[in-house]
Amino acid sequence: MGKRAMELAERFKAFNDEVIRFVEGLRDDDLDRKGHIAAVGGDMTAEQVVGIIMIQSGKEHLASAKSA
Repeated sequence: MGKRAMELAERFKAFNDEVIRFVEGLRDDDLDRKGHIAAVGGDMTAEQVVGIIMIQSGKEHLASAKSA
């Protein structure tokens, strides 16, 4: 692995670790909270934001990066 790839991997790992700590700290009532998400044109629960926007979108970005 090259130096730049290692630096990117370290940044990504730090971000992932932060996300995991955040999600682990959520209670069920936190996950049920709703808020307006302009990008989807409506309300989403925190659980939907994590599951759809953060996880699914991340998978889609990974697929795009692999094909670039």
